[in-house]
Amino acid sequence: MIHYVGELNKKNNLRYEDEFLSSNGADRKAGNFKNLCEENRKIYKIYQDVLSKGIEGMRQKIEEDGSIAYIYEGKDLSGALNKLIAHDPFVLDCALFVNLCMTLSLRDELGDERFNELLSSKLGGKFSLDASNVNKLLEEIGLKIAVKSVNQINKGDILYIEAVNARVFHPAATMNSHNLICIGKNPAADHQLMFQGFERTEPSTLADLKEFIVTLAKCNLTYADLLTMHSNSKFDDVLEGEEFSCKQAWEEIVNKNGREVVSNELDFIKDRDMRGIYDDSRIEMPDVLIFPDMNVVGVMEI
Repeated sequence: MIHYVGELNKKNNLRYEDEFLSSNGADRKAGNFKNLCEENRKIYKIYQDVLSKGIEGMRQKIEEDGSIAYIYEGKDLSGALNKLIAHDPFVLDCALFVNLCMTLSLRDELGDERFNELLSSKLGGKFSLDASNVNKLLEEIGLKIAVKSVNQINKGDILYIEAVNARVFHPAATMNSHNLICIGKNPAADHQLMFQGFERTEPSTLADLKEFIVTLAKCNLTYADLLTMHSNSKFDDVLEGEEFSCKQAWEEIVNKNGREVVSNELDFIKDRDMRGIYDDSRIEMPDVLIFPDMNVVGVMEI
């Protein structure tokens, strides 16, 4: 699994959603959050059609929660996965990336023939690469995912972290939460555990990750963040693990920047095409929404 973390990160055809959508945003105007979602669906529809024609039995879908999934039906999952990771572009997120590494390493252990046979005999010829997990595939060969403490992390374990108040600041950012694989200890860094996921950057320690997430929290909102926050500002529920509701966060943002500045930025994005939707706006983050910490949500091992 660790092998694939390095190998897949070398591939230039892999794209995070924000990179994929903005690069296909020419002549498409976001306008408001509703229009942004509609334009995103149109971009994905083109991608889905091309992917389905290029890889027999493979289709891509967007789940109700907005996460990405790839569904395969057929007899050669191994071959389809090879074509998928070579497809340009191949759009995924950090959770899909970790599950893909897990699936490919399992295939290597079983061999192509047994791997494909497992799909046919145990899973009815249907496989979903999604953001949840690959438990069904693992269970059929006697493996399972177990939850453990952060103090028990070992090489090969999967770590899930998220920023405090992940939903209420930078809601459109890909790095508010992250799935990572522990790739071992670094002798050059006091033998600290190192983690890497889908990011095309060097492996990081937990301290590095914490610093990165806090730095992200201090950045101005992107225009995609701004439209999302504005749309969510009617929700006053505070989710578990968060300190603010979206409504409270929006009020803090307006108080920090001034109602006129916020209104001007919302007007400005109406006339820009979607290539700039993930650019930073002039909207600064209120200090009250910036926490010098991150949540280690879970650690899993196979």
